Amino acid sequence: MNRFIASLLSLGCLLTAPVDSVHAASSPLPISVVPMPADVNMTDESYEVTSQTTILFAPEFADSAQTIHDMFSRAGNIDLKMTEVKEDEQEAKDNSICLFKKSDEDYATTESYRLASNAKGVTISASGPAGAFYGTQTLRQLLPDYIEGTKAPLHPYWIVPGLTIKDTPALGWRGAMLDTSRHFHPVDQLKKFLDGMALLKLNRFHWHLTDNQGWRIQIDKYPKLTELAAMRAPVNGFVKGYYDKNDIKDIVAYAKARYIEVIPEIEIPAHSSACMAAYPELSCKSVPFEFPDPKKKCGEFFDTWYYELEKESRHFCAGNEQVYSFLNDVFDEMLDLFPYGIWHIGGDERPDGVWSKCPKCQDRMKKNNIKDEHDLQEWMMRRISDILASKGKTVISWGCTRDQKYYNPEYVDNLGNNSIVLNWHGYAKMACQNGMRCVNACSPMYIDYPPFENYPGFERPSWMPFCPISSIYQFDPIPEGLTPEQEKLIIGTQVCIWCEFLPTDELFAWIYPRMLAASEVAWLPKEKRDSYGDFCRRVDDLEVRFSFIGIPFAHPVVGGNKGDQHRR
Repeated sequence: MNRFIASLLSLGCLLTAPVDSVHAASSPLPISVVPMPADVNMTDESYEVTSQTTILFAPEFADSAQTIHDMFSRAGNIDLKMTEVKEDEQEAKDNSICLFKKSDEDYATTESYRLASNAKGVTISASGPAGAFYGTQTLRQLLPDYIEGTKAPLHPYWIVPGLTIKDTPALGWRGAMLDTSRHFHPVDQLKKFLDGMALLKLNRFHWHLTDNQGWRIQIDKYPKLTELAAMRAPVNGFVKGYYDKNDIKDIVAYAKARYIEVIPEIEIPAHSSACMAAYPELSCKSVPFEFPDPKKKCGEFFDTWYYELEKESRHFCAGNEQVYSFLNDVFDEMLDLFPYGIWHIGGDERPDGVWSKCPKCQDRMKKNNIKDEHDLQEWMMRRISDILASKGKTVISWGCTRDQKYYNPEYVDNLGNNSIVLNWHGYAKMACQNGMRCVNACSPMYIDYPPFENYPGFERPSWMPFCPISSIYQFDPIPEGLTPEQEKLIIGTQVCIWCEFLPTDELFAWIYPRMLAASEVAWLPKEKRDSYGDFCRRVDDLEVRFSFIGIPFAHPVVGGNKGDQHRR
């Protein structure tokens, strides 16, 4: 039994998994790849890469060919010859790694690929560059783990096992949301985050840029957003940080090279106290914000409530035309930074009772025959959806729900323009039954929750449950009770990583190896995830590989007690 499974068993963290699935699969494959490819057949003929190996590639797959070349150059000081081949010359040769383009009808999606390895070499085929890239990521994991490093052993063996793979993802949206508002994560940290996503074939980076605790994106027309609203205030002094436009362009380009789309999020109408501190005229209260003395601790978690110490969460005033002009200006500046077609506009957890006391909001409701605050939010969000649609963007939101029933909603707003719902609590089925597209990311995918019941990480509030890797692995993004046509409206799933209590230096050890479980949930349908025990074996094998790229894995503390769970 490997150390990963043994440590989990010692804490009872596998109790949510079927008992018989803890053990190895009936026919486990002798490879350690995550996500496991959809269809794998092992053969007896392995292949060894040598200094004489040639990389043959279709011109469309030049980037993946270069990735393979650079891996061996970095880790083994081997300069593999690279040769571009035309479509009518795509024929595998002895001692070669081939990246060949095939017709679309042979592959389910442009992300599908095939990989074959035998004594003569390796061939990766796909209909598009994304598929070739994912085939390359599988090849990485088939090679010895020191391929990820900068210095291989004295006499390395670059062996690829003999096999054939036919692979395609179950879901098109395989994402990870990272909150950079509550804790600012520097550019180098984000790049490492994207590197981990790429190796796991995750393809959507949902970038949470604004919240109550900080506005983290440079907007030239509104400089106070980063002068006043881009900081946390712990008792030992201010911590300030934001991404300037060059930073954002750098991150978007880095993600693009790894076939990851960046989905920016600007929180509207709530979760916007930092913005209101900089431009209070956008709130219903419309009075200047009184910045507190950072040396005076106020409240249980002072640094997370810096912009809300009045015990009043300020949010955008739905009745103020200046708000829509402000948002339009912000969006216009973002157009040059975020080229992809889907943007997130928040929509969750608006406190009741503010708009009903605001004369501007009441006037808006009267003029538009709006009966209550929820309908006013739906009106507001539809208007923002229209603004972004005019700029060629489709909105995704947290799913505005009536009467703040976030956990057991009875209604989900449709923001028009083919908008998408990001389910975070129990309305994925409802959204699909109402004809809305949905990304299903409910509680098992919240990996800011502690990974083990007694894990000694950051101090956390009492309401936060623990989220073991087994609960993620068993999650099915497709809710029961949908028709086949409705099931198609579940376009994907993602993890959510909120950072109120998760600082930069603990990020990776907190979310890994749970990111591996999430990637397999997104890539494989549940019926193909038939052995949790074999998954744990693969996680154990991959720990060293991830350590080479600077990503540590969490381990439970055996023998710990609940008094130890909040601090290292």
